Order: sequence, then C-alpha cells, then structure tokens
Amino acid sequence: MNKLEGFYELAACGLPAVPWQEYRPHTVLDPALLWTVRTAVLRGSDLDLPRAVGVTAEKAQAFAAAQLSRTPPPLVLYYPFFCALKSGTLEVAPHRTVIEAVDKDLWNLVTHGRRNVTLVFPQQGPPQSHGDADFLSPAQVQQLQAAARRVRSRYRGALAAGQSVLLEWSYGAPSDLQRRATGDFSLVFLEIRTL
Repeated sequence: MNKLEGFYELAACGLPAVPWQEYRPHTVLDPALLWTVRTAVLRGSDLDLPRAVGVTAEKAQAFAAAQLSRTPPPLVLYYPFFCALKSGTLEVAPHRTVIEAVDKDLWNLVTHGRRNVTLVFPQQGPPQSHGDADFLSPAQVQQLQAAARRVRSRYRGALAAGQSVLLEWSYGAPSDLQRRATGDFSLVFLEIRTL
C-alpha cells in the first residue's frame, strides 16, 4: 500500500489523517506555516518519489510547480508540516496490539531506534509495558487502542490470514516557520500498511 492508498484507507477506517489535498496550479499556501509537498501514484510503489518536507510556502509552491510542469504531470499532494509532541507505531497483529512511542518526531523511532515505551496488549493475559509506563497518558493509550479496534474490525480477513497492520502516528500540530506548534496537539495517523 503506497502513501496515497494509505491516506484513503485511513479515511475508510475512520481514523484522523494528515489533512492532505491535491495540489493544483491555483493553490495558495499559507506563508505562516511550513508545508510538506509530495508526488504520489494512485497504485504501485511510491518509494523515492520527489518530495519537499517542512519547507516554506514559497519553496513548497516552487517544488509543486516544477513537478506539475513535467509531462505527464504527476499527482502532487500537500499538507501542513506537523511538529510532533509524541510519535510512534501501532501494530495490530492477529493475537496482540503493540504501541511503541517516542518523544517528538517519528524519525526518533524509525531512523534512530529510540523509544520511550512499548506497550503490548495480548488478546489474552495482562498487558505488558517496557520503558516509561507513564510516557503516554491513559487518554492517549485509550485513543490508540480505539484506533486498533477499528483496524482490527476492518482487517479481519488479513488478520485471520496471519498478517499484521502497521500504522504510524503522531500527536502533532501544524508548524509555524520556527517549527513551533500553531494549535493544539491531536492524534493524526501518517501511514497504514499490511505486513
């Protein structure tokens, strides 16, 4: 599942995703925010497609215009760049749910291998915690578990076949030019894929 397919799937699951839109030649971006602009494909692999992440509106619009000038023009998506308070992964597996969380950006987990807490919720037996058990608030854990229940319901067949579903998430807010949050932090999912 590529990024765009994942965005559609997150919507189908009823989960909050980044507020992406398709970039058009008349699109005007708020100059007070940082932006992410990426090329996309409807189907197939989107690894290594051009993108601009956490750039000013001027740079984002220049990048998008350059992409749209190609023949044929690709699909170009945009959304506000999010600064994150906490991030992590949510794995919905056939017999358990695993929440991993890290301070700030998801790259701290997926690239640098850091994690503040890992919570394992087996279908039978008590939950297990590794790391700082208080890193996520009870309300945040409940939100992530509710998301896992939605995924578990939608992906019953894949789970019965032994597959897992992996989601990436952040408690994020759109970022101003100094990479400071411009509003309240809320749960947003960035990606979903089956394993």
